[in-house]
Amino acid sequence: MARHPSVLILFLGGTTLDERPRRVLNVLKEKDIDGWLAQMGEMDVIASTAGVFVHNGLAAVGMNDWAAAATLIKERYSRYDGFVVVHQAATLPSAAVALSLMLRQLGKPVVLVGSPLLSPAERAAGWLPVAMPEVSRLGAKANFINALQV
Repeated sequence: MARHPSVLILFLGGTTLDERPRRVLNVLKEKDIDGWLAQMGEMDVIASTAGVFVHNGLAAVGMNDWAAAATLIKERYSRYDGFVVVHQAATLPSAAVALSLMLRQLGKPVVLVGSPLLSPAERAAGWLPVAMPEVSRLGAKANFINALQV
């Protein structure tokens, strides 16, 4: 029987699961991780997951946060089969470049993903929704599950 893969999820914002005011679940602090993972039970079929908090994503995520994520991946590299970095959408491309330079020649996947939905705090800050409405219709949960499958 094949071993169930293990994936470490690093939280740097972009975690909104639902836009409805009473159903929003974001990881804004470390204690929110368990509740977020509980809403993502489908992931357990794919892999054993653990989460680690790096940044809430409400303020700009930058080099110090990416360095912290890279350090966590290096420190826990031997314990996991892959890594998913959940990131705010605004600086996700910059994060991809920074992490690719900090994590060279890895033999395990590092996948970056963010929610296509906006939390109330993100909307209040004036962030714009995803430009492609069909992406939002697919749902944030599917987005995260697909990242874990990779």
